[in-house]
Amino acid sequence: KGKEMSNRDVEAFYRLHASRLKLLLDPSFTHYALLIKYNFQRDASEGGDAQAWQEAAEASSGADVQAMVLENCMEAMRHCRRRYDWFYKSVYALAKAMHYGVKA
Repeated sequence: KGKEMSNRDVEAFYRLHASRLKLLLDPSFTHYALLIKYNFQRDASEGGDAQAWQEAAEASSGADVQAMVLENCMEAMRHCRRRYDWFYKSVYALAKAMHYGVKA
């Protein structure tokens, strides 16, 4: 396990990734590079190379990037819920993402 976040830090983490999700669900939003810049990455020891992920996203089509960013946002919400089971807002964000989805 990594270092535990304070309640304020958990809220900030949630707001960052919930905001990314909100922008992604807006059909008029097309600035995916902004969303990729704040990609959720677990500890380096758990795998995942931010640079490689960003390069893969930049090489993909718009719909593929949307799907990648959506999955990344949802993973951030799942991480928040797993680590901080008292933090219910992440459950609502996941439900919203699954309900509305992304339309390419």
